[in-house]
Amino acid sequence: MGKNAVADFFTKPYLASPLIVRSKSATLSVVAMSLGGFAATLAAIMSVTGAFAVAALVAGFACFCAAVLGLLRAGRYRFASGAFLYGLFAVMFLAIKFDQYRNIYECYVFGTLGGILLITSTLVSGKSAQPVTLTVLILAAIAALYVLDTLPGSGGAPTLLDIQSLATSFIMVTVGGAFARSVVATQSRLVETVERDALVERDRREAIERAVSLVQAKADEIGKRLVAAIERMTASIRSAEVAVRGIETGAGGLETALDRSVSDNESAVSGQVTVSGALVGYSREVDAVSAAIGQMAASIRSIGAKTAEKRDSVRALSGLARDGEERLSSIRKAVQEALDSADRMLELSAFIVDVADRTNLLGMNASIEAAHAGVQGRGFAVVADQIRKLAEEAAKSSRVIADTLKDTRESIGKIAEEDARLEKYFRRIADETKDVASMIEELISGVEEISAGAGEIVGSADRASSLSAPTKKAVETSREAIGRSSESIRAVEETTGAVLGRCREALAHFGDMTGSIGGLRDLGMENERGIVELRRALDLAGPDPETGGSRT
Repeated sequence: MGKNAVADFFTKPYLASPLIVRSKSATLSVVAMSLGGFAATLAAIMSVTGAFAVAALVAGFACFCAAVLGLLRAGRYRFASGAFLYGLFAVMFLAIKFDQYRNIYECYVFGTLGGILLITSTLVSGKSAQPVTLTVLILAAIAALYVLDTLPGSGGAPTLLDIQSLATSFIMVTVGGAFARSVVATQSRLVETVERDALVERDRREAIERAVSLVQAKADEIGKRLVAAIERMTASIRSAEVAVRGIETGAGGLETALDRSVSDNESAVSGQVTVSGALVGYSREVDAVSAAIGQMAASIRSIGAKTAEKRDSVRALSGLARDGEERLSSIRKAVQEALDSADRMLELSAFIVDVADRTNLLGMNASIEAAHAGVQGRGFAVVADQIRKLAEEAAKSSRVIADTLKDTRESIGKIAEEDARLEKYFRRIADETKDVASMIEELISGVEEISAGAGEIVGSADRASSLSAPTKKAVETSREAIGRSSESIRAVEETTGAVLGRCREALAHFGDMTGSIGGLRDLGMENERGIVELRRALDLAGPDPETGGSRT
């Protein structure tokens, strides 16, 4: 089990606590484990070398660190931090008080160790009052050491060296206390600011998720309506295509019949009987054609009515696509606000790294001062080195937080890119819908022209039918009638050719509409994929419910 896993065991009761408590409890667990492990190792070494008194004292300190960890595990962080700091102060004071030196140097050494203790308080203390209390205790301890040990040895009167050392120690401890209190207060304010920004960011992300859910629901509704409209339009187009093909077949048959009628007219010139018979057959043929053309005109009018209904559906689809574009614009604005918040959090993380670097520098200074103390300050030099390492770990953690914020910002940037793609999808849907509406307008115009042509055909057929009435007139009159009938047949042929052309154009429009409907179906599927990708990007950008960190 690694050190992080052990620290997590002691800080588990504070998962629901404020961020400052979680951070300080984690630091306290690492400091207590490090110092306790160091004390236990030193006690073993002293026992092996025969220094049993020192071994017992150091072992007692190791047990004290274990008790602090027990309080931390029990959820008593405030009490555990205070006990640890004051206990560490007591150990330092006893070690200096009962060493073999009795001069002003031990006051200076204790002042240096007090600075280390104040640095430790910035790492584990959650209240700015604790560094102030420790500062007062350290100053009182320096004064006590001087009165109890140094002053009797100098004849009861302070020397110039005593005054210089005491002033240096008092100034060093006072400045260190003020700095420690400022650091603790600044950390508290920074953590509170980070927590507030995190809550704001969480609210913004929830708003984005709600907006995405709304867009997804709207897109699903649009997709369903689009599919239904496509199915209805496809069925109508197929029905219209069948009707137009029937018209085309009927017109082809009419054209063939007209060609045959012209041939019969030319043959009728050779005889009156043949003419009369041909005219009677021609009259029946025209009546049948008129009936077929009447049915064709009714089918064309039905096609025009259904196409007009589809025009309204396509216009409604255009309005829905524009509404989707407006909602996506709101989502992009919210994503941009999330990016700005991530930038502010990165600035706060940089400030925390700066504080950790300054703490590391103070730990190095304390190590140097402990080294000046010689053999008596060697153990506390190790303590100062551990504190410096802890400051480095805090700086590394702050940089990890900054990297996590950068990753989060990149994920939100991906969300903005996905949102832009989705906006393009809706814009394409709107453009395709406009094209379909234009084609429907053209189809309506074509159907109206076909209907007018069918009316002309019916009129021509009626006129041709009326020409067969004077079948019992004289031969000359019959010949003139046959001439007029031939002219009418040619007009009917021209009209039939126009109908055939319109039918072919209508079939071409039906093919274009079928292709456009396929494009609309593809756009609908692409829209659904874009919504799914946007939801996946939001899930990746959000916090992991198990670790609380980013998923990416």
